Amino acid sequence: MITITSGIIAVLLWFVLFGLGIFISSKPYREALVQNLDWSSFFISLLTYTPTNIAFLSLAAAFCGGCSSNLSIAVKIKMNEPLDNSATSQIITSQNPFNCMLRGFVVYIAFLAGMYIIVNAPFAAPTQEEYARAAGVVSLLAYVTGYDQSNFLNLINLSSRLRRE
Repeated sequence: MITITSGIIAVLLWFVLFGLGIFISSKPYREALVQNLDWSSFFISLLTYTPTNIAFLSLAAAFCGGCSSNLSIAVKIKMNEPLDNSATSQIITSQNPFNCMLRGFVVYIAFLAGMYIIVNAPFAAPTQEEYARAAGVVSLLAYVTGYDQSNFLNLINLSSRLRRE
């Protein structure tokens, strides 16, 4: 029951964060911080500025993936369905969702590094469309790696294969 509740809260948090990121401009709050350190402006900037907002989105999405993974194995156990023969598959799908958040954070760091390799100032003036695209892709990757860490390992292996070619 706690996994279901936690997952629902994480999904709702994801929507709130996405709404903050797409509808509220962080520029006035960031400019106010240059003049004077105001804690409310600081926290609003953290929640609305594109790079930090996407970081929070990736954490929430990975947590959702972890909750979903736990629920899928719990349902199989409850229904007496056969589980995969490999012990690692059972371990992967029964991990603590907070562990999954760490993988989601690594997905975010990879996204951030990639953005700065491609563009000098990727977050200077993002449009709503650019934000939605970036938030969607990072959240999807974070969710998938949160759900099953073998997907995360496949993502890392793919990057090493691309580097060799």
